[in-house]
Amino acid sequence: MNCFNHNEKVAVGACQNCNIGLCNECITSAFKVDNKPICKPCHLTMVENYIVELKKELSQITLKKIIWSVILAIGCIVLLSPFAEGISFSVEHYLIACFIWAFAGFAERTQKKLEFENSAAGVREKLEENRMYADNTIWVVWIFKFGFFILRGAFFPLFYLNLMLFGSIKLQNELKECEKIKTELNA
Repeated sequence: MNCFNHNEKVAVGACQNCNIGLCNECITSAFKVDNKPICKPCHLTMVENYIVELKKELSQITLKKIIWSVILAIGCIVLLSPFAEGISFSVEHYLIACFIWAFAGFAERTQKKLEFENSAAGVREKLEENRMYADNTIWVVWIFKFGFFILRGAFFPLFYLNLMLFGSIKLQNELKECEKIKTELNA
């Protein structure tokens, strides 16, 4: 078998994905996964697939920013409503705002929890949990869960600020790098 790129050279290896022959020169310059060479077309396909994933993640972050902005606004309205009514600030309004803010990221956390529960480790944990709380002490766990839920809401403005300032920077930089690699591979 001869090299896919250099027909006059004998292949000394093959692409990990498609098994086309690669000469020594191609193997040396090839992108490698687990120290195994990947041909240029397969590498291009991998990069294009990763670009699609990154764009999907960026759109999810954009949606998350919109949802979190609405949740922040609702919590701020609840928090500041006593001032509009001429009433002094009360702890109840702050706790209600924290409760509202705690719902930010709820769908994402629920999805991750469901994925974990459907895994082998999740099933083992559930069995262990059922055994541990056979004496009906689960209510203590739920009190702590509710407390952390409210605490998460209390820190939500900081999480929101972090998301708005830095949420998509890493993904955007990674996307730029992948676009650059794609351009080099197409050249």
